[in-house]
Amino acid sequence: VGLQLQFLNNRIGIDATGYHTKGTDLLVTAPIAGSAGYQYVNLNAASIRNNGLEITLSAKPIVNKAFTWDMFVNYSMNRSKVLALAPGINQVTVNGFTGTLIAHLPNEPAGIIYAYGWERDSQGRIVISDNADDFGYPVVSNIQKRVGNPNPVFLMGIGNTFSYKGFSLYTLVDWKHKGDLWNGTRGSLQAIGTSYYTLDRGKQQVFGGVLGHLNDAGEIVHNEGGAEKPGAGAVNTTAVPLDEAWYLGNGGGFGAQTETFIEDASFVKLREVTLSYDFPTGTFKNSRFVKGITVSGFARNIIIWTPYKGIDPETSLTGATNAQGIDYFNIPGTSSYGLNFKFKF
Repeated sequence: VGLQLQFLNNRIGIDATGYHTKGTDLLVTAPIAGSAGYQYVNLNAASIRNNGLEITLSAKPIVNKAFTWDMFVNYSMNRSKVLALAPGINQVTVNGFTGTLIAHLPNEPAGIIYAYGWERDSQGRIVISDNADDFGYPVVSNIQKRVGNPNPVFLMGIGNTFSYKGFSLYTLVDWKHKGDLWNGTRGSLQAIGTSYYTLDRGKQQVFGGVLGHLNDAGEIVHNEGGAEKPGAGAVNTTAVPLDEAWYLGNGGGFGAQTETFIEDASFVKLREVTLSYDFPTGTFKNSRFVKGITVSGFARNIIIWTPYKGIDPETSLTGATNAQGIDYFNIPGTSSYGLNFKFKF
């Protein structure tokens, strides 16, 4: 459903679209038993729902003979949900790398980050091992789970054009709010000791959580009085060293867990700045061929503000596919600068 409105002789406008879609029998690549002689089979195995909203607001705040100001704001959001998979299929892996998967799971958003994370009790507290061999260190869950969602809460673009006596300045700012990214690059660098985040090596660390471990049945239990008791125990107060063994193990990217390296990939980026000049039409009144010239200088992907600890929160190891959320030594985006000359004949 859509709506388009213009006000005040087109000085203010709104263009909005809302949608609800449901795809059934979607084609996916699903795993099968190796005894069949193959690893995967293409099936009509998924049903996915998408609800979304797209809005564009436009305005001309200032209009006169010498100076004009045009602006627009684009907003978009999408909420997806995997409604069902084919019978006998619990997950569909879209893509992945070194144990970190982008997958479709029932009742989850499409394309979540699916991997091993820290074991947590019923209150969401991390379980800290009370076994003698790794006492004081977090316990890795033995079940893969959702550790991140690469889908943003919303995307927004803000553009402005300022014109004055033949000069025109255009700016575009992009904003992505939320959306997780697995920083496999940071994990790898921590494991080999070349990351800034390993400067604290040797530091004594008290990991927040409750004492316990997993028994043979995969249940959380804790040691008390020489016996195993159900559930987690007391709050951890034991400091342990962040040494080489920690970073080579679960404290680095080569360990069993991925959760530590899931990061917020939000960003605000100055996407483009363009300065143009239109030569006055009178300049070409005696020209038989050239009727106008516009000269412009541009810069793109100039400045970025982001909480992401990697190089580029827009990166994707698998390219422009529906498997977003993986960064592993990816090539970062580049800035570009140039001049344009436009001739009118």
